Amino acid sequence: MVEAYENNDYKESIELAAQLLSKSDLPTLIRARCHMMLSLKKGSDLAVQHAEAAVEILDVEARELVSPDEFPQEHLEQARDCLRQAKEDAEKRKIKAEAVKQKGGPSRSEKGEQSKKK
Repeated sequence: MVEAYENNDYKESIELAAQLLSKSDLPTLIRARCHMMLSLKKGSDLAVQHAEAAVEILDVEARELVSPDEFPQEHLEQARDCLRQAKEDAEKRKIKAEAVKQKGGPSRSEKGEQSKKK
C-alpha cells in the first residue's frame, strides 16, 4: 500500500487500503495507516472521517498498547496532518459547491439525480 503510494500509484494504494481495512485482525498501526491513506483521496466525502479514525486509533488505542516512550508520536502527527488536509479539502469543495449553486448551476448531487432521470 505504502509502496504503491510512493510509486505514485494512488488508485492502487487506495484500493489496497480499503481491502486491508476489511480484515478484522489488522494490527492497530496498519489500521491507522489505511485510514490515513484513504483520507488522502481527493474529493472523497469520507476523507475527514478516515483521518479522524486514524487520529483516534493512534491517540487512544495505540496509547493503551505501548508505553509512553514507545508511543509512535510521528505517526500521530502524520495522522493529524492528514486530518488537517482532509478538512481543508472538504472546506474548499464546500466553497466551490456553494459558488456553483449561487451561479445557478447544478450541484454534484443534483447532477447525479439528473443523470439518473435520463
